[in-house]
Amino acid sequence: MLTVLTVDSLGDDIAVDGKVTLREAIQAANTDAQVGDAVAGNGADLIQFHASLVPSSTTKPPTAENTNLRAGSPKLRDCLPAPLEDDR
Repeated sequence: MLTVLTVDSLGDDIAVDGKVTLREAIQAANTDAQVGDAVAGNGADLIQFHASLVPSSTTKPPTAENTNLRAGSPKLRDCLPAPLEDDR
């Protein structure tokens, strides 16, 4: 069953602080285990960004191609484009 992980923090850490970072979401998806506040993935997962992190409706959400993480960043194992809300 698909797990949806929602990134709601621009931070780049792993902590139990009530926020999910991209680092936590990627590691949870890759390991199928809880990481920080990100729930455990389950096989194929969807990582999405909370609407508050997207500057405007005309700006595309962050993707693997336009998001930079600091050195030692986790690697995305498999990337499939997810439809934007307008494309559904």
